[in-house]
Amino acid sequence: MTDKNFFNALTEWIDDHADEKISLDKVAKKSGYSKWHLNRMFTKHCGVSLGKYINNTRMQAASLSLRFTEATIAEVADQFNYDSQQTFTRAFSRHFGMPPGIWRITDAAKKIR
Repeated sequence: MTDKNFFNALTEWIDDHADEKISLDKVAKKSGYSKWHLNRMFTKHCGVSLGKYINNTRMQAASLSLRFTEATIAEVADQFNYDSQQTFTRAFSRHFGMPPGIWRITDAAKKIR
């Protein structure tokens, strides 16, 4: 398997499992590499650390759930395996610059597809 195919398969797996609690250890185990080596390779190939990619993917998926469903913020937090609504709101606010409730009713939500 070429590097490109390896990283395409890995990012596709992460994208498909965004609603699960994905750790670097879990991804490393799936890949067969140590988490340190995998993170170095991933950063070199993809231009972003593995942890940041996982977080970005998870936030994008949560933002789509907020936009296209009637789920409450607590339900979205639970769907994406956050420990609490408060933890999700803090992470979401850091990522998007506003809390999920405000984001949901603004044009910012419409720009994510």
